[in-house]
Amino acid sequence: MAILTLEPLENITSILILVLAAEVRERIPHNYRYRRLSLTEAAGEDSSMSHTLTAARVPAPGRILSRELEARGWTQKDLAEIMGRPIQTINEIIRGSKQITPETAIELSQALGTSFEFWTNLEAKYRHKTITRKEKPMKKPPIG
Repeated sequence: MAILTLEPLENITSILILVLAAEVRERIPHNYRYRRLSLTEAAGEDSSMSHTLTAARVPAPGRILSRELEARGWTQKDLAEIMGRPIQTINEIIRGSKQITPETAIELSQALGTSFEFWTNLEAKYRHKTITRKEKPMKKPPIG
């Protein structure tokens, strides 16, 4: 097993990719055979594919933020001071009890050197996955 050392990342997307790749590697059986995708399949342009693949698990934005702080050696207090926000706000985001608003996404992107879109997309995908998990299937009306 390879040991990865994480240093502060300029692009937080890299940490997300490392985390997801490690989780995927642990779940793939050793005897699993890989098939190389064509460029059209990889781009989703193959007409034989009848459905779109989505991630089975979407990481919580707070989890990503927590790992980024850890990689940089920062505390929640450090980030709160940089952003000019109360430490409670950072703690609530990490715990998942507070959503990342567009204003917070801007401040996070400036403090961490990431893009605003990274945080807003991560939050939107996480909330979407959370909502779709809670949805109950609609009952079909009786026939006749």
